[in-house]
Amino acid sequence: MEQPQRFIQPGTHHKVCKLHKTFYGFTQSPRVWYERIYSFLLTSTFKNNVTNTNVYILTQDNRFMILALYVDDVILISNDVDDC
Repeated sequence: MEQPQRFIQPGTHHKVCKLHKTFYGFTQSPRVWYERIYSFLLTSTFKNNVTNTNVYILTQDNRFMILALYVDDVILISNDVDDC
């Protein structure tokens, strides 16, 4: 990493900037996001899949829903169009 040309001060050209946080938010934000959606889904009667912890299943009467999480994307599959 190099200092940008307009920010170089004489005698400090060998130094670089130390970031106090990441460019795209805090480093813990994915973990916090996952914890929030995890608690919401479990209180919404979704069951966590044993073999794949990023998949949640809801079965009620004739309704069947599968919700899959991948990073910050959500895929929802249901046998009822009104649920989606």
